[in-house]
Parts: sequence; C-alpha cells; structure tokens
Amino acid sequence: SDERTSSLHTNNVNPDVIIVYLGTNDWLFGAETGDEPSRLFHDNDNEYFEFAYDNMLQKIKKNYPQSEIWCCTLCEARMSECLNFQFSYQYGKRHMEEYK
Repeated sequence: SDERTSSLHTNNVNPDVIIVYLGTNDWLFGAETGDEPSRLFHDNDNEYFEFAYDNMLQKIKKNYPQSEIWCCTLCEARMSECLNFQFSYQYGKRHMEEYK
C-alpha cells in the first residue's frame, strides 16, 4: 500500500537499510505468482505476487532513493517445543520456492 511504502521513516530521518520480508501470507493463501502458463497479463495486476512485489519495490525505491533495500526470501519455521516438527514446504497448491 502507499501508506506502508511511504511510512518507513521517523520524523525527517530516512532509513539507511530497508529489509523486505514479504510473501508468507501470499504462500499460505496460495496466491498466484504471475508465472502460471494460463496467465493473462494486465498492467499493474496486483492480484499476482510477482507484480505486487515489483510494485512495492518501485514505491520504496521512489520514496527512499538513498536507502539500501534487502529482499529476503521465505524461510522455514521451527518449533522449539516440538523437536519432531516437520516443516511443510508445500502448502495447499503452492510450494514455498515459488515465492522466492
């Protein structure tokens, strides 16, 4: 959103580094990535992860041109109280790797 991509500063101080950790909800809800063979392309189609992510990065770069941007990929979870927990890389119809 415009609000989130333009509110990464405090008063008049812009961030030196912006860390983007995005995609977990998209993966869990099975959002289409934009790479699907049946995909019909539309300008600024934010229904698709690839386009929404690109749109977000463009807004951050415009609002904070001097900031260094680090884009992180999704990572697996651990449960400290359940040592035999097995993380599932596949959730619903999507594999986590599709969002990296």
